[in-house]
Amino acid sequence: MKRYLLALLLPLAGCSTPLEQCVSRSTKNLQAVDNLIASTQANIDRGYALNDRPQVNVGLQLCTSPSANFHFCTGTQTGLKQTPVAIDVAAERRKLAELKARRAVLKRQSDLAVRECVTQAQG
Repeated sequence: MKRYLLALLLPLAGCSTPLEQCVSRSTKNLQAVDNLIASTQANIDRGYALNDRPQVNVGLQLCTSPSANFHFCTGTQTGLKQTPVAIDVAAERRKLAELKARRAVLKRQSDLAVRECVTQAQG
């Protein structure tokens, strides 16, 4: 599903201004670490992680043929199912502390890079 959404939004990527593109590139790693921090914090709060597992459901459907005849055919639906996974909460807390330290470094770097983007856009 994410691939299809990305494919639909890709043509719009050319619509952003050079400043927006520069800022987006400059904050990409910071956003990734923010997402990891949120995920790790949610795991700690729950006491377990959620793992996405592919799931395939096959069933019968009523179908039509070019001659407008009805018949049964198989239908397949795919998706992801979240399953709980045990975690070491102490290890997750250590990981969270490391991510927060890394975030502080990335925040300083991205702030400098964003200022550089603004300077380039103005000059």
